Amino acid sequence: MLLTILILLTSYVQPNWSGTIQATLTEGDASIPVVYEFAANSLNMQMTFDMEQGRSTLNMKLSQSSIELSSDNFNQTYSKADYKKLQTKPLAHVMYANNVGQEKTIQGLNCELLEIQTSLGKAIAWISTDIGDLTQYADFFHDDPIVQGLHSVGIKGFPIEYKIFNTDGSIKRSFQVTSISN
Repeated sequence: MLLTILILLTSYVQPNWSGTIQATLTEGDASIPVVYEFAANSLNMQMTFDMEQGRSTLNMKLSQSSIELSSDNFNQTYSKADYKKLQTKPLAHVMYANNVGQEKTIQGLNCELLEIQTSLGKAIAWISTDIGDLTQYADFFHDDPIVQGLHSVGIKGFPIEYKIFNTDGSIKRSFQVTSISN
């Protein structure tokens, strides 16, 4: 579960952009702060969880060829090929994705609306192409409906806001960028 949430949150920005993005992931009653630190061809991400045993911080470092996961209890590095072998069957398959053509400004960035239908429900995402390219790491994130939706329509972007819905229409998970700095 923790690895799936981590995979659902992680993305990669354009090689010419570096900076920090802070966001909040909400699932049920839990709000999880997420910090992305981008540099040329790499991403460091940190999430802090409140758990029964106390607070735990999960770190993830991505490059073009490897992924390193670490927390209070473990530290493991995988090549892209080895990591793909560890992945299980996706929880949801993207059935279609549609660039709706709606635009708005969020956090000072131009964003466009993407609708994604999966085998488990619907997702909507406001995507900015000014700072991100999720599709470069699609091999690492086969279980992420946002990444796979972007990949299927050929949009290279970062989700500034998204909501993933259950089949009954209730919100399963939401994500919102709270600040961006270069």
